Amino acid sequence: MGTPTKHRNVKKIEPATSIEGLPIFLTVDQVASILRIRSQTVRDLLKAGRLPGVRVGGGSEREGRWRIPRAVIEEMLHVDTN
Repeated sequence: MGTPTKHRNVKKIEPATSIEGLPIFLTVDQVASILRIRSQTVRDLLKAGRLPGVRVGGGSEREGRWRIPRAVIEEMLHVDTN
């Protein structure tokens, strides 16, 4: 087939919110803001296992709140925090 094309006009997308100074575990809303997606999309990714996270608080799965490790989001964005 032909040779692969280079993506010359691809721009690096900067996070909408600075990751520096955020806690080690992020809320669904914080992740949604950083990734510029809806909170429900973050929840869907968590439930599908495509985004690592843990539920904290609450007695049932429905009551618990999701927390996402900041390191996961940093890795997704390839952000250098040093």
